[in-house]
Amino acid sequence: MPFSVRLTVFIVVAILSLAGFLLLFFYEPVKRAIYRASPARLFYSKVNAVVLDHDYYLINELKIREGSYEMRIDHLIGGDKYIYLLFDLYVEGGISLQPDDAKWVVYGKAGKTYIDNPLIAAEGILGKLSAKTGIDASLMVAIVAVNDDCFLTPYRNRGSSPLLVPLGRLRETIGNYESREVPCLQKDELWQTIHDLYDFYKKPSAA
Repeated sequence: MPFSVRLTVFIVVAILSLAGFLLLFFYEPVKRAIYRASPARLFYSKVNAVVLDHDYYLINELKIREGSYEMRIDHLIGGDKYIYLLFDLYVEGGISLQPDDAKWVVYGKAGKTYIDNPLIAAEGILGKLSAKTGIDASLMVAIVAVNDDCFLTPYRNRGSSPLLVPLGRLRETIGNYESREVPCLQKDELWQTIHDLYDFYKKPSAA
């Protein structure tokens, strides 16, 4: 093989190797920066993957207003056996929590701050949605999904909805519910319910 060809091959291999190294080195920091700027992308990509894999129904950013009170459900998934109400929680840093505490402690760049317990809010929203739509609350599961790189102190969910779930375990959590030996939802009724929710609460006139 002529020297010029070998030199060209060497240069190409060196460039590709350097590009691969830079990609591996900067991939995670760049990805975190993108998600930090727009956390909704992170949650949507994970939720959408679960929905597409199982052909579930999905409504994003469902807002339900009652006078001055507004309920926001980031993602509503119609599964085979349950309807899932998902609430996004993105925190840079860590959270010290007990599921039943009214406030959780957040440790981040700004120091120590407090947030309202999202599980309590999720439980209230599930109850209001059930009362407003007539959907049996036992058929709905409220999940607060938190980004995987958020450090959480050891905690234990109460065993029933609402649940605090790292985003990386969302698929597993929904899979566990869908594998329960309970009757499947009626497909036509589920479709109509999802369609009615979308029609009523996603139209501009309802905003």
